[in-house]
Amino acid sequence: MGTGKISTGTPTRLRSFDPNRLADLEYRAWVGYYLRKWPQVLRASIGLVRLGFGMDWFRTLHGAWLVLRANQLWAPYPDNHPKRARACMRRFYALVRLTYGEPSNPAKAAELGGSVIVPPFDTPVGRIAVLSDPQGAMFSVIKNAPPA
Repeated sequence: MGTGKISTGTPTRLRSFDPNRLADLEYRAWVGYYLRKWPQVLRASIGLVRLGFGMDWFRTLHGAWLVLRANQLWAPYPDNHPKRARACMRRFYALVRLTYGEPSNPAKAAELGGSVIVPPFDTPVGRIAVLSDPQGAMFSVIKNAPPA
């Protein structure tokens, strides 16, 4: 039986992970969110950021805190704060960009074995493209629009 790890080519911190562990952390985060058990959400977010993004511990803790705050700001519907929640997530993805640089363009991703599912298009928040990796997992990349 395999190791349960997903990897294509030479693994990097963003391309090699244990999908079972990631799924378990995702489950714990959602249960904590719906039960409003914020320490549980924070613990799961620390694991998700560390496992999913492979950042150093300082950035992992910072990123997990931003994800927690975004969830807390989004949670109390209808009295939630979606703009503030999105601002936390923009700060989180800025941390990801600081760690790894700007995402490669879709043509480069396709050149490396991925597929362009939806070509780049403009939205109010920025330019978005939907890609898939060689195993078929889809994800999107975004280049934020300049502030208005």
